[in-house]
Amino acid sequence: VKVQRPDILPEICLDLHLLRQVAPAIKERNNLNSDVVGLVDEWGRGFVSELDYRREAQNALDFLEAMERRGVESVTTARPLMELTSGRVLVTEWVDGERLEGSSQEDVSKLCGVALTSFLIMLLDTGTLHSDPHPGNLMRSSDGRLVILDWGLTTTVTEEQQYAIIDYIAHLVAEDFDQVPRDLVALGFIPESKLAAVEDTGVATALSYIFRQLAGGGGVKKVASRVNVADIGVEVQDIQARYGNILQIPAYFAYILRAFSVLEGIGLQNDPDYKIVQACYPYIARRLFNDNSERAKNALRAMLYSGPDRRRLNARRLVKLARAFRTYTNQKVQKVGASSSLAESEVLREAIDILFSRDGNHLQDVILREMARTADTVARRAVAQAGELAFSLAPPGLAPPTALLSLQQALNSSPALQEPMGMLSALTADAEDDEDVMDAFNVLSELLQEEVAAAAAAPRGAQGLQEAASSQLLPLLQAKAPEIGQGFLAASFRFNEYLVARVS
Repeated sequence: VKVQRPDILPEICLDLHLLRQVAPAIKERNNLNSDVVGLVDEWGRGFVSELDYRREAQNALDFLEAMERRGVESVTTARPLMELTSGRVLVTEWVDGERLEGSSQEDVSKLCGVALTSFLIMLLDTGTLHSDPHPGNLMRSSDGRLVILDWGLTTTVTEEQQYAIIDYIAHLVAEDFDQVPRDLVALGFIPESKLAAVEDTGVATALSYIFRQLAGGGGVKKVASRVNVADIGVEVQDIQARYGNILQIPAYFAYILRAFSVLEGIGLQNDPDYKIVQACYPYIARRLFNDNSERAKNALRAMLYSGPDRRRLNARRLVKLARAFRTYTNQKVQKVGASSSLAESEVLREAIDILFSRDGNHLQDVILREMARTADTVARRAVAQAGELAFSLAPPGLAPPTALLSLQQALNSSPALQEPMGMLSALTADAEDDEDVMDAFNVLSELLQEEVAAAAAAPRGAQGLQEAASSQLLPLLQAKAPEIGQGFLAASFRFNEYLVARVS
């Protein structure tokens, strides 16, 4: 039961009024770009909204419903009793558990990952973010779930803001730091009056360097120890001299920064080298694999492809995303005492839904296009190697160069053969990206072999793989056979289209 202190609203309003009066002076004195008055207003909005306990109860119910719709069983909250709740009194069900930060259970590290994933779902999916995740509001329940309490302080994130944040996170996890300055513009961290600074090579270099260090994790102290002042100090001073302060904090982002700063602090308590950017991988993988919007497609390509023309597949990152997708599903469904087979079955089910989707999706598109590129490259190389082998097996009296010359003379004297042989020559010619394609294929092959070897080396080894196949994979394939059949047929048609386009 939570009861509101009497006459608290007038006191809060007075404090906000005083802050609003001094905000312009603070901005001018510190030469800030940020709308300080707007930030005070944003904080004030949250403080006042927090006093409406009916609204807080509804926020909690909305969260429970949102997690249930998404099949996220590993996180919950204290369910409000609406019939007993008023504007100033909040009544919820009792939850047995302990504060997450004080728990000695082995799964605390995992629950920290669940916490970050849950807040990313709120930020980038539901659009309503719990903005007060201090340690007192995060519990570990007795059944091993994460419990998020106190839904009075929330912030709303628009769809455009969500995709701007997804682009930003995708570039960070892909270590594509050159794109970060433009992401900061889209997010509102660089004001329109400073857009010219983004085009400055020195600004882009400085920002890329700073964010590269931030992505390294370990908190403020370790980031500071990694920053080489000699490398960046002169550039930063030059930037300030030419453009002044170029960064600002957009008002809408104030609570987002607060929430994720607290989450990073909790992660650092559990792991001094905690990297919040890397911890975002599970949710980002799941979102990009399932979101069929054009913005998500571009973010996925930014993560998977490199090079000037974005045609070189980063096979290791694809595998890393696949593993992160599996981690997300594990976080979503597993609780203390839950069978790991439940999580594995869910991983298989979601993977089949994506890979054999009849309507297609961005990940399936990437896989089919890469299969077409690989099939084409491997086939051309096989034909070329067969020709080389044929020449190497020429009769002893006919050396390969002579055989090649004789073949060329025969072709020149036979117009009927020139066209088909010319087509064969064109089909076996190397493409510009053949080396990139084969590099990706070889990396994927090596990583797949490592996965199989690791599974075989597990406690139950080959027997465990056979049991998993018989108890999970086969029943799932049987149950989803009609969907898989339709999806496979549709994917085959798309693969053929990509292969024809590749060789034509």
